[in-house]
Amino acid sequence: MNKLIFFLFFFSFLVFGGFEVKGIEAYLVTDNSCSYCTTQPTINYLKKIFLVIHFNVVDYRDDVGRDLIEKYKLRSLPAFIFPLNIRDEVEFGKIANYVEERGDSFILNKNLAGIFLFLDRKKINSKIDIFFSLYDENILDILRILKSFCEDKNLKLDLHLFSGINPYRENSTFELEEIKMILAIKKIYPDKLWSYLFMRLQNINSSWWPDLMEELNIDYKKVRKLAKSKDIEEIIKRNKILTEELDIKDGVVLLINNVWIFRTFSLNSTDLEKVINY
Repeated sequence: MNKLIFFLFFFSFLVFGGFEVKGIEAYLVTDNSCSYCTTQPTINYLKKIFLVIHFNVVDYRDDVGRDLIEKYKLRSLPAFIFPLNIRDEVEFGKIANYVEERGDSFILNKNLAGIFLFLDRKKINSKIDIFFSLYDENILDILRILKSFCEDKNLKLDLHLFSGINPYRENSTFELEEIKMILAIKKIYPDKLWSYLFMRLQNINSSWWPDLMEELNIDYKKVRKLAKSKDIEEIIKRNKILTEELDIKDGVVLLINNVWIFRTFSLNSTDLEKVINY
């Protein structure tokens, strides 16, 4: 009798969908032709949480991609779009703080999705911006390679040093003073900026600013006076606004043509050329 009851229960469970596994149909808007625009780590993480999720991968230049960008007012790529019923999943809590509800869907925010392309910024060709700290690992080698590459390819290179007000950094007060001096040198002695910067980065933890400037025939008092001025404070303020706008908190970051953004730990000319050519 017990076996019969169990059989009837099991049969009805199957018939009425007790074992039905509902899939989650999600969209991923990306750039399918960009080998540097990786989304796999995020995909792997989401698939580990939601075993039944399926991603419809669309290129942002295709009709479907353009429609999704317009519908959800997407500002950057990659864009992960989930149906609202994903919140019924047991593991939804693991991403609840990383999604924003827009109409009939959830959009994964940049803290988990990442960013490699800004859709709402004006493209400026032949331009590279580098954001960095004086204390970043390998920054001297990175700057040397980048400067040489930009000169060879006739690209404009803009330096953006972290302001030192960033709470994520150590030595922030000391770094801010360093940055003010470098910005002042850039303004008064633009032809000596790179020489000073390269020499300073060879021993950034020292306090030999005056000696180094004297070696390069830079007027230390003149530079220091400008470093304390409102002009330099204004430059630092604008730089801080830009880094916050781009959501750059740490690490060495390259902004290419004002729209493509990548974090890097090392550079070589071959990879740079591939990105620029792309």
